[in-house]
Amino acid sequence: MTTLGTSTRIGAHRMRPLVLVLTGLFATATHPEAAVLPPGLDAPLISPRIVATSPPRMTPHEPNTVAVTNCDDSGPGSLRDIAENAVDGETIDLTQLNCSTISLTAGAIMIGSRDITLQGPGRDRLAIDASQSPPSAFGNVLFDLGGGWLVVDGLTISGGRKYINDQHVKGGCIYSNENVKVKNSTIRGCAASSGSNYAALGGGVFTAGFLDLDHSIIEGNQTLAYGNGYSSGGGVYALGGIRALYSVVSGNIAGHLGTTATFGGGIFARSYAGIFETAVVDNAAVRAGGMALAAVDTNLAFVFQSTVSGNHADDVVGGMYARQAFYLYNSTIANNDARHTTLHGDVAGVGVHWNALANMVMTSSIITGNTAQDPDAFDLGGPPSTPPGVSFSGSHNIITFTNQPPPADTVWGPALLGPLTDNGGLTPTHALGQGSVAINGGTLPNLGVFPNDQRGEGFLRWVGSAVDAGAFETDPDRIFTTGFNF
Repeated sequence: MTTLGTSTRIGAHRMRPLVLVLTGLFATATHPEAAVLPPGLDAPLISPRIVATSPPRMTPHEPNTVAVTNCDDSGPGSLRDIAENAVDGETIDLTQLNCSTISLTAGAIMIGSRDITLQGPGRDRLAIDASQSPPSAFGNVLFDLGGGWLVVDGLTISGGRKYINDQHVKGGCIYSNENVKVKNSTIRGCAASSGSNYAALGGGVFTAGFLDLDHSIIEGNQTLAYGNGYSSGGGVYALGGIRALYSVVSGNIAGHLGTTATFGGGIFARSYAGIFETAVVDNAAVRAGGMALAAVDTNLAFVFQSTVSGNHADDVVGGMYARQAFYLYNSTIANNDARHTTLHGDVAGVGVHWNALANMVMTSSIITGNTAQDPDAFDLGGPPSTPPGVSFSGSHNIITFTNQPPPADTVWGPALLGPLTDNGGLTPTHALGQGSVAINGGTLPNLGVFPNDQRGEGFLRWVGSAVDAGAFETDPDRIFTTGFNF
């Protein structure tokens, strides 16, 4: 433990008293309302919100950095003291600490200022953990009421356990009333639980604004509704939209002990969704085990160079559900499973369920190996007919089973995927076996060129006579697998 000390504040602005922010929040708290979704796939909406197709920009502030000087939970120089007295635009520097964990025993750290950055030394070097907090403590790790952006960079956030039985529960580890950026960080082992008929939303992170995941890991988090309320976003719930870049969303659960279905074991997002070079794997929910992209506005959903694999649904849609116009490029959706294959007369795709409310464009992607206990499981499913003006288009795809009329050049041959494993790079992938029709069977989208495959720098997107279909590019000159399976 380092010696207690005071910190120097540079370029200070007027502080926003936390008590005033708290008073305003609870005076204007909103409640979930039923959204207009297909029967059986309805899910909670807290308030209508539209975001652009890129994350909102942070408001410029004068540079202002203050260092945390000890690893205590409270007192001068502690993270709690500095965060709760921060000024707008402040960076809270934790990079000089010698401890590996800041253990919270007095409940959540409350943040009442705008645009606050927590800068850590690296997720493997420092964790902010709330697992030692007593059950009576307010269970989040970070509770952000200040607005703007809360940035968590180079940290592990863990152990938040938030339970309330008389109102909606939002965010097991991180709650924000506006935008959150998680960069080079891990959110792990968090839980949001509700009683009675209240909702449990965002086991790891809940944000009423935009969520930006950048080179980060969301793993082992859970939402749980003990009553009949909604339980959604076991990993994250992003009301204002999401962008995920080179990230892993793994092992999260949206669970319940009542009769209401749960949605989005890994991700639940309203509005814009962009999933880029990301793995959404081994998550579970009653419906949409991997992720539910359920916009209630006109924003789009993009899944580029990503893998959705090994996710489970106790009812329908093991992999992912897309409500809005959906663009699936150079991605692999495989080995997800569900119990059932129909929902109110519609064929529910086990890998991808497209509800045909807006266009779907699928290019150079693989949807295969998705299974269900019911017979006639479809890797890609949707309504038996497409409304006027709505289309399913694209090219160079591999789909094993679908009830949708696919693009004319769709290939039905074996993809011969290897196991989900560390094949190098930043996220787990499925390699292509020798003889796979995906090898040299893909193309690049007409919107630009991907220089690398899902794994990132050093793994070229085009090796051979043509691009491979799916998220992985085969290079016969590279020995790539480590043998570590996910």
